[in-house]
Amino acid sequence: RVNFLWVANFNLKFGVKDYRLADLRSLLGYVPQDQFLFATSISENIRFGHPNLGEEEIEEAAKIVHVYDDIMDMPEKFDTVVGEKGIALSGGQKQRLAMARAMILNPEILLLDNSLSAVDAKTEHAIIENVKEGRRGKTTIITAHRLSAVVHADMILVLENGRITERGRHQELLEKKETKKGQVSAVDKAKDFLIDLLSENGKMPSNEINQKAEIKNISWASVRRAKQILEIVCCRENNKLYW
Repeated sequence: RVNFLWVANFNLKFGVKDYRLADLRSLLGYVPQDQFLFATSISENIRFGHPNLGEEEIEEAAKIVHVYDDIMDMPEKFDTVVGEKGIALSGGQKQRLAMARAMILNPEILLLDNSLSAVDAKTEHAIIENVKEGRRGKTTIITAHRLSAVVHADMILVLENGRITERGRHQELLEKKETKKGQVSAVDKAKDFLIDLLSENGKMPSNEINQKAEIKNISWASVRRAKQILEIVCCRENNKLYW
């Protein structure tokens, strides 16, 4: 529960109740897992919180969340009517449109509540990178089941049964884990290997992943099990299987 806000470099303390509710709400952006879209066009859904927004800003927001190409493939493009609750769109498209709507507002605090759960790992990585770049100096809070969504966070909080059990950066948590257990299990080691590898490269041919795993003495069986746990998807390009 947040009660007070401290102002950096000034010995001033403001209570949350000192702010007008409208001003406090204007600082916040929220994208839930189960998003709500209106039975109107894609353009109107994105500009919902900013009615006077121009077409260029709407398109830029769509590009940030990697839904622009999907929209341009539709017959009516940004004029496409999404239907009640976005019934005409896929789960991933709905989530990305809801995120574009929040990004348009450029809030000081943005909460992404498992809002990329229906997006594949490659697209998720690209969106997170855009969010990191576009929201420098602002606060972004991400809740997620996939560690890949928060691996680059300044602070990671691990929750179990509603309580914080661990906190720190990704590397700090790994070091704590090694200190507690003496060594990371084979699958956990493979999970961390894949997270680091795919977070850096976005995607990679499976044969190259196998070669890099061998260099680090990680079994292919552990890598494949870690892939299942992390819900990493595969795609085939130029007769190569990519993770």
